Amino acid sequence: MKNLIKLVSYRRGQVIVAVSLILIALVIFFARRHKHQNQKVDVAFSKYIESYTTGVISKKSPIRIKLAGELQVSHAQNEELKDDIFDFSPSVKGKAYWIDDRTIEFRPAEAMDANEDYAVDFALGKVVKVESGFEHFKFNFQTVKPDFTISFAGLRSATSTSTDRMKLTGTIQTADVEDPAKVEKLIKINYPTATKISWQHNGLAKSHQFTVDNITRTESATPLAVDWDGDALDIDKKGKQDYEVPAKGDFKVLEVRAVQDNDQYVSVQFSDPILVGQELSGLIGITNVADAAYTIDGSIVKVYAPERLQGNYNVFVNEGIYSISHQKIKKAYTANVFFENRLPQVIIPGKGVILPDSGKLMMPFEAVNLNAVDVSIIKIYENNVPQYFQSNGFDGGVELRQVGKPVVQKTIRLDVDKGINLTKKNRFMLDVDQLMRAEPGAIYRVIIGFRKEYSLYNCSAGKLVAKSNDDDGEDYEGGEYGGNNTGRVNDEDDDFWQRYDNYYPEGYSWQDRNDPCTESYFTKNRWATRNIIASNIGLIAKRGNDNTMTVAVTNILSAEPMGGVELELLDYQKQVILKSKSDGDGLATFNLKRKPYLLVAKKGNERGYLKLDDGSSLPLSRFNVGGEQVQNGLKGFLYGERGVWRPGDSIFVTFILEDKLKTLPADHPVEFELYNPSGQLYKKITRTSSVDGFYSFHTATETSSPTGNWSAVVKVGGASFQKNIKVETIMPNRLKIKLDFGNVKELTKNDGINGTLSAQWLFGGAAQNLKAKVDAFLSSQKTDFKGFEDYNFDDPTLAFNTQTQTVFDGKLNENGVAQVNPDINVEKQAPGQLRANFVVKVFEAGGNFSIQQASMPYNVYSGYVGIKTPKGSDLSGMLVTDKDHQIDIADVDVNGSPLAGSRNVEVELYKIQWRWWWDETGNELSNFTQDRYNKLVKTDNVQLSNGRGKWNLRINKADWGRYLIRIKDPQTGHSTGKIIYVDWPNWSERLQNTDPTEAAMLSFTSDKPNYKVGEEATLTIPTGGDGRALISFENGSKVLKTTWIDTKKGETRYSFKIDETMAPNVFVNVTLLQRHAQTVNDLPIRMYGAIPLVVDDPATVLKPVISMPDKIRPETQSAITVSEASGKEMTYTIAIVDEGLLDITNYKTPDPHEAFYAREALGVKTWDLFDYVIGAFGGGLERILSIGGDGTNGVKKDVTVNRFKPVVKFLGPFHLDAGDKQTTKFTLPQYVGSVKAMVIAGHGGAYGAAEKAVAVKKPLMILATLPRVLG
Repeated sequence: MKNLIKLVSYRRGQVIVAVSLILIALVIFFARRHKHQNQKVDVAFSKYIESYTTGVISKKSPIRIKLAGELQVSHAQNEELKDDIFDFSPSVKGKAYWIDDRTIEFRPAEAMDANEDYAVDFALGKVVKVESGFEHFKFNFQTVKPDFTISFAGLRSATSTSTDRMKLTGTIQTADVEDPAKVEKLIKINYPTATKISWQHNGLAKSHQFTVDNITRTESATPLAVDWDGDALDIDKKGKQDYEVPAKGDFKVLEVRAVQDNDQYVSVQFSDPILVGQELSGLIGITNVADAAYTIDGSIVKVYAPERLQGNYNVFVNEGIYSISHQKIKKAYTANVFFENRLPQVIIPGKGVILPDSGKLMMPFEAVNLNAVDVSIIKIYENNVPQYFQSNGFDGGVELRQVGKPVVQKTIRLDVDKGINLTKKNRFMLDVDQLMRAEPGAIYRVIIGFRKEYSLYNCSAGKLVAKSNDDDGEDYEGGEYGGNNTGRVNDEDDDFWQRYDNYYPEGYSWQDRNDPCTESYFTKNRWATRNIIASNIGLIAKRGNDNTMTVAVTNILSAEPMGGVELELLDYQKQVILKSKSDGDGLATFNLKRKPYLLVAKKGNERGYLKLDDGSSLPLSRFNVGGEQVQNGLKGFLYGERGVWRPGDSIFVTFILEDKLKTLPADHPVEFELYNPSGQLYKKITRTSSVDGFYSFHTATETSSPTGNWSAVVKVGGASFQKNIKVETIMPNRLKIKLDFGNVKELTKNDGINGTLSAQWLFGGAAQNLKAKVDAFLSSQKTDFKGFEDYNFDDPTLAFNTQTQTVFDGKLNENGVAQVNPDINVEKQAPGQLRANFVVKVFEAGGNFSIQQASMPYNVYSGYVGIKTPKGSDLSGMLVTDKDHQIDIADVDVNGSPLAGSRNVEVELYKIQWRWWWDETGNELSNFTQDRYNKLVKTDNVQLSNGRGKWNLRINKADWGRYLIRIKDPQTGHSTGKIIYVDWPNWSERLQNTDPTEAAMLSFTSDKPNYKVGEEATLTIPTGGDGRALISFENGSKVLKTTWIDTKKGETRYSFKIDETMAPNVFVNVTLLQRHAQTVNDLPIRMYGAIPLVVDDPATVLKPVISMPDKIRPETQSAITVSEASGKEMTYTIAIVDEGLLDITNYKTPDPHEAFYAREALGVKTWDLFDYVIGAFGGGLERILSIGGDGTNGVKKDVTVNRFKPVVKFLGPFHLDAGDKQTTKFTLPQYVGSVKAMVIAGHGGAYGAAEKAVAVKKPLMILATLPRVLG
């Protein structure tokens, strides 16, 4: 019995434990279920909280709380909150910051857990003073459930010339932001030979494109499998895609599919690249579709129908198609493709925001497959516009609840006119006239959305889902669009703002996001939105680096200047920092104390706004505005006494400061910093005085210092200037080397010209019987000839990489001379003329060598063919369709003389894709004719007479587009080419849509590129009609002056005088405006452009004169006398340096005039609002930057060896009065050879330099060299 009782008790314990576990599980289950339900927020919190993060968000999103507007909280922007005011469950580590005057943002330290429910307790009472019971604000949100999809573009040839390698491309789309490294682990390739996967991840890391390269075709068909597994992202998803890689030489069709992107076409993918130029009509086609067009893209043929396709179609591929290797396809192929009907969509064309009062105010929109739309309009009140621009541009739509209110919510039927086919794209007009006139200074945001019940998309095999209603429209309260990601405390517009802030509808499924037969398709990101401002005020603002701003005000309707307009500049805190009024020319100037962010213009009840942040300025990357940057109005020049130093050497660096604007006091500190190759600060020197702007810094490295590129940096007045200091374990040249080709200015292949290589010791003796080596480095350069400036002689489809060859390897004779015949073998076809850079080394008996370089053009071809195309449109260079155009051809010899007699050249015309050069090969055109072409349209032969000929080009209207004309001379082997754009005469609408990069470019010219002070310059500006042009003269620091001119139809000429303020160069910036109503001429309402004019001012040149003997003795006092040729006042430094040291780097005497009067980069930013004018094509340029840079990789060598003492004397700076001369004495150490004396001078904005070579000798000379290795 006792044992039985024990058994029962034990089992009872088991039962108790089991029940406890079940209860715990149930509690957890219901707790999690409860967490999925949105936290109910007390409406009473509305007096403290305006909005908060809720709904489904990214795991990397910040969490925000926006306080109510009436609360007064004192803090700095981006100030961190020290108190723990956020409590998360589950826990989230991170920090909270003020991001504006009322918004707190919590930034997680790392990504939150995916697919997790988070409850948040916000300690409101720690931020603001609250009533009892409101100390804690509780809300919740969820993170996105991880998921991914994978799609493939199919197998294709690796390149458009490859028949033995293929590639496979595809895209992985993730539901949330994911680590690219984890995404790359999702797929695995199974193939017998090695393959490589390359990736491209977009900025948000949701779209991940991959390419499987190096798929080698073998002797038999080989299976290739792509396996994917979601384990890396904790996703339970696996799959596989199988392909068969065709056998080498097996030319066949791999896949046929319907493509429906921006263009609609049938893609036929072959196993091999397709031969260009063959006629495909009848060989590839779509049943019952006539007049198909074809483009060839490597191993893919794209078939375009003249009309839009919908439904099932049969595609046929007949025998007779040739591959690039001239193999004919042997077996016909048929396939069925399906083009689905257009997805429901709403579009508001263009990007206009500003609506001038030139008639009834109407806004167009386009709809596809919809019978109704929901129209909402939010009014952003005038007094809230500055706050609106804190978070938005002209077309922005974030954080609107605190600045605006919905004033229209209406459903508009589109099916009232029964004659309209709503399944196609139709344009409708929205009348906003009455609304806009109520408050012209306000901004109105128009939102056009749609719901599933408005869709006409065919989701079944039966009839279209359609509803009809004869009413013009009806008010709507807005049906349930589902959850949101920004919570609001309830007010009368709460339902609207929940819809507006929606991202995921209720029941949203990421997998169904592109399926219009599900609710998941109908999300906020498919709505069309547009902001509208009713205003006639046009604004242009220009800000220079000197902190001045010039504003021009115009009437958009008439293009005339508007005087008497009140102008206010606001800072980011919405405070007015400056006020002014436009004068009779519509101009006003401001001296800025700090950067403004918004310009507000007021005249009567009209308002104009212009956002002035740097990112909103007009892009100028397509114009020639590069050069040296002027920093804060300051220029500087850093120079050393030589080009290379050894570890342990003294370093003399001089800095010349130019402060033309007199912004700095005389005793302003100038800091010199020397950094080693690792970027570590090695030395710092501060100077507070100078000699006429010359600051001298003397420093040195240690013998144990690392070699490589050191950096000298000078900082002054917020500007910094940098110079590389090359430290290497070197020996100076002891030989003077010369490579001379006589009177020959350029070399030509097989011309038999010999050059003379000579070398002598620096002290004058011949370098007898020494070993010498000459290497030639070939690189590409532009080919041009006098008298043919308008011709192009380089083939843009060829690229030439640098080649190296040894052209001499032997000994000099007893006189130190050898003959060099540069018979260079070029391994690759060159686009035109090349440049040969010769590196000459002459070796001493002990193994040391001296080095010298020479450079000259090299002709691979015996002649060059050139092409000249018509000038085309003054505005864009465009040629027009349905018109004959004369293409001029020239054929010249290497000297630029036309080739005598008669000869034939071959002409090829290719039609190319827009921006084809961005696809695969970056900016290289080298594979164009064999790779990224569209179609070889025509071939022809042209007979030239005495190096001249013509070829006629005519493009029909239906064939508009971009073309490449390529011309080849079969006798010389040289080819050239030119890309042209051909379009309809009324081209602007297409140009706006397909070529936004060129739409607003204004190409104008000056009568010559270079001027002297006092000369007159004339601009020729192409102008479409009566209008106005703002001419602005700008340099690297500021706007020099502005003026308005009237324009006339055709072209307008404007002349002006060049003055000294325009040196070294001035940019003429032209803003061409036409009247708003005149935009019917299809030209943009505003075009702009800038050209540089180089200005030479002789008054800025100093000519130092050096007087000293031609020969001096070492260890004996010598003297150098310095003067200025015209007796001008100047300050100067003297450097006397071993020429052997200087020759190592081909060191040239520093030229401060060349540095200070080098072309300045444009230092003026321009803003205007004309891109946002509705009903006028403003044509904004795209944002395209090149960053360039350079660097040197040094090889670390033994730094403990010090085998010579460098001969370097640095003296000064000295000041020389006008008309004076000055003598300085010095003594050189024991040395024989040659030194160069260099004088660098400057004063009052004028600069110059001089040099003189001096032999150093004494009666008994011994030139000794230690061996490289002892023992």
